[in-house]
Amino acid sequence: MRAAGAILQYLKETEPNSLNLLTNLRVYSLDEFMTLDAATRRNLELTESLRGEVKGSLLGALDQTITPMGKRLLRQWVSQPLLDLPRIRARQDGVEFFFGAGMPRAELRAALKPLADLERLTNRLLSGHAQPRDLVALRETLQRLPAVRQTVPADAAPLHSTLQLLSPCEDELALLESAVADDPPATLQNTGIIRPGYSAELDGIIAASAHARDWISNLEGIERQRTGIKTLKVGYNKVFGYYIEISQGQAANAPAEYIRKQTLVNAERYITPEMKEYETLVLNAEERIRETELRLFREVCATLAQATRKLLGTARALAALDCLSALAEAAALGGYVRPEVLEADVLEVRDGRHAVVENSLAGERYVPNDIVFETGERVRIITGPNMAGKCVTGDTLVWTGNGLAPIRNLQPPNACDQGFTTPGRARADDERCGIQLAFL
Repeated sequence: MRAAGAILQYLKETEPNSLNLLTNLRVYSLDEFMTLDAATRRNLELTESLRGEVKGSLLGALDQTITPMGKRLLRQWVSQPLLDLPRIRARQDGVEFFFGAGMPRAELRAALKPLADLERLTNRLLSGHAQPRDLVALRETLQRLPAVRQTVPADAAPLHSTLQLLSPCEDELALLESAVADDPPATLQNTGIIRPGYSAELDGIIAASAHARDWISNLEGIERQRTGIKTLKVGYNKVFGYYIEISQGQAANAPAEYIRKQTLVNAERYITPEMKEYETLVLNAEERIRETELRLFREVCATLAQATRKLLGTARALAALDCLSALAEAAALGGYVRPEVLEADVLEVRDGRHAVVENSLAGERYVPNDIVFETGERVRIITGPNMAGKCVTGDTLVWTGNGLAPIRNLQPPNACDQGFTTPGRARADDERCGIQLAFL
């Protein structure tokens, strides 16, 4: 707790706005997931290849996610393989459900595709950086949540805990639909953000401004008819504002209530008290509208920010559904099966296939291989000629024992009992799906 307090104090002094992004503190243990140092992550090419690309990595072979939230979560799953057997099996159950339910999986993935990044949008609300278009994206995402929920059967037991987090956010959606215009400007510098009818105050200002503009636009015709001066016209400039202009030949016929404002060579310019009142309404209305809309926009954002826990919970539920359905999609495309994960000290792989290498083979057949450790067997030394598949076999061991199985995906092998083994590597800079293979 002292360390957490020190971090919070540091953020308070250096980045006070970022404190709004923290909703709770959670203690985690290193025993929850497999600890992998940077060198191990790099050599195993979990999230990127040795060339620094996602393609050619384990993540690249598995990533069929649709949403940005799902992509981030899947990267986290790959980077932190779980060690807790019940949690491993729970995630496997979720993947297996979507694997066996092809139509709901396709419907869910189609419903997820148009969703915006709900997690990022919520964080922008909390940090005070949200723009009008962000609220439109948030509104459209919340409007599509019922369609996402309907794609998952109510009796999907493996997804029960995830679906509990998926809130329809009805109050937040109602606020966005009533407050934000259909097509607001991109920034807060322009007006038109708030929907008409949401604020009586704003509607009154807009109505008064519109009435004043109409009055001024009709003034020229009315005054010509009233005074009989055909050369009378109404104009505007930034120095004097609105004015009534009469030619010098007709200036003597100007009504007594006209107040001379400016004399030109060929004309006289006048104002009237009533005109100045309407001019004030017109000139000040834009600034008043902008200030009022900005205040209302911030109030809407503050109200939405109070629902942060609900919005983030929904975002995490969407990310989990995306990841589970994506892993099931990868399994269906790759012909993977569910491994049997045991606490026993045993490792058995039948017809194991290297997911990354297999994906890189364009129209070529990958030859599967078996790996079976006998009782008490802990280490194997793999020998053979160059290009014989030593590294691929070694990676099958690593990825089956420490990679794929802990993240609870369906696996290429036909049978897999997970133990724990770390094979030796011929070289640390091998690249399985490229041309940089080890030569002994």
